[in-house]
Amino acid sequence: RQAKDIAITDQTPLFTRRVLRSVHLPELILLLERLRGAPIDVERLRPGDFDSIDVIVDRFGAAP
Repeated sequence: RQAKDIAITDQTPLFTRRVLRSVHLPELILLLERLRGAPIDVERLRPGDFDSIDVIVDRFGAAP
């Protein structure tokens, strides 16, 4: 996929490349909660949890 002329892969650093910004996080969290069928405890979020697609899938890909 392309976003702003950047090739997006599963390893693309989403914030560094400005594919995602902090204003996108609430919507992304809601989407992930719907997809996994379980809430995400925002108190347990860590820096880097949304760095790339691979990281997102590893961290939030399945319900706990």
